[in-house]
Amino acid sequence: MLRQAYRHAGISPLQVDYVEAHGTGTPVGDPIESEALGNVLGVGRPANQKCLIGSVKTNIGHLESGSGIAGMIKAALVLHHRMIPPNQNFETPNPGIPFEKLGLEVVKELQPLSSPVDRLPVVGVNSFGFGGTNAHVVLEAAPLSIQSSPASGRQRTAVRPLVL
Repeated sequence: MLRQAYRHAGISPLQVDYVEAHGTGTPVGDPIESEALGNVLGVGRPANQKCLIGSVKTNIGHLESGSGIAGMIKAALVLHHRMIPPNQNFETPNPGIPFEKLGLEVVKELQPLSSPVDRLPVVGVNSFGFGGTNAHVVLEAAPLSIQSSPASGRQRTAVRPLVL
């Protein structure tokens, strides 16, 4: 599913800067999700460019069928502010997840969303439905274009639509 999502988006999985994981905190589910994310998005990256992961559930809990949209909103805010909030209460990594081998890193403190200057930041949103539906959304930041308002001389950011 992940490979297909990035192929359809025309984006290399190695370009992903951050993934908003489903991340329920379960001893079985998190290793399975991390293995999938790492095998597609993390493996093959330089050691200093791990794929960053987090989950909004550490902030607001599991919202059942609403959890996917909460993750989508968080991912959009990460792109908008170019900052990644930390995972709350993350202290001891799950021993069933080989983070180093998978090229993944859990965000532990507020940090900037960094990406090379030659491309826009990319984030993914991973979600698993309790009915067996799996989804992955690829989001790319909108270009930061500055326009001047002729009347006031003030600069403003152009507004762009989000087409779904």
